[in-house]
Amino acid sequence: MSVSMTKKTWLLGGIAAVAVASAGATMFANGSPKVDGPATAAKIVASLTERCPMATPGDVAAFDTCRTTIGQGPEGEAVGTASVLWGGEQPEKALKDKNLTWFRGDLFLRMYVSLYMFTGEWTGEARDDGTYVIRTQAYFRNELPPGHFPYPFWHSSAKWDAYEKSNQISLYLSPDGKVKMVTRHSGGSDSARPAGYKHVEPPVFAGQWNWRDESGQAQPQVTLFSDLYSANNPHLGELDQRYRAFALNLRDADCESCHVPDGHKLMRKLTLLNTPLHTAGEVEATLRSIRESSMPVNKQGDKVKLDPALRETLLRNGDEFRRLLNEADAWELSNGTGRLARAAAPRG
Repeated sequence: MSVSMTKKTWLLGGIAAVAVASAGATMFANGSPKVDGPATAAKIVASLTERCPMATPGDVAAFDTCRTTIGQGPEGEAVGTASVLWGGEQPEKALKDKNLTWFRGDLFLRMYVSLYMFTGEWTGEARDDGTYVIRTQAYFRNELPPGHFPYPFWHSSAKWDAYEKSNQISLYLSPDGKVKMVTRHSGGSDSARPAGYKHVEPPVFAGQWNWRDESGQAQPQVTLFSDLYSANNPHLGELDQRYRAFALNLRDADCESCHVPDGHKLMRKLTLLNTPLHTAGEVEATLRSIRESSMPVNKQGDKVKLDPALRETLLRNGDEFRRLLNEADAWELSNGTGRLARAAAPRG
């Protein structure tokens, strides 16, 4: 099953994302910027550096501080809870041809940007279409325990290598000052890479995006509701149960064949539905696709009609899952727990 949805100027559908705007204005609207690019960049980079400063690549405490505070400053205002694209820079490709993945902004900061340490160094580039690109010097935490990565990046040796060699995170600001795309790249500088930074041989990928460690703990732990919400959140147990029901429905609809981390072999603009938090970020778009009957599709890109009973169950469990997410978020915010970097945008 492939989630098909409109996000800004792309329509995601099945095997490929189809650009519905001209190449020169695919995601970033033409016109003069409404924000001061350099001033915005300085604030965002300063905040990222304060929350995620340089440390040893395996410092779990530094990583935890980063991922639980990131999003509380200007970077959170710029990313928000709207959709953002993430992936390698792929400078040789046009935007419509890049292999990128959609994420809900606040969850993306917590699960992905937190994997980097920032030096505070940056450069900016103003483009003719009104985009302002912030290129920050940053290095990947390659020595973290496996469950601290949102999925096994080592499923592909080339991907793991690209993460290890990356030294730059670029944030693409649209004219309204919102971040619409973030990329990693090795085209920056290694001048501040930590002394002794070296290649880490990751675990052997056994074909499982989710697993249990030797103690029986579900992994990756950073993608679990228990990692995001307080232990005494009264909605946590029911939320987990409803997610499991919805995930089983998605499996029955054959979503696992597309919406997993190696799904770029089937689509350029990917959405992930393989963990609780990834699915939480995409539940609204998923339900929209089901209601619009724009999914599922087969590997040839042709629509396949869902069994009516399965469609009804998907929508029912998905709506309940979304409702419980809203209630869990609201409880955290009303109780001032600080477990959520930002208030989640309404998912209705």
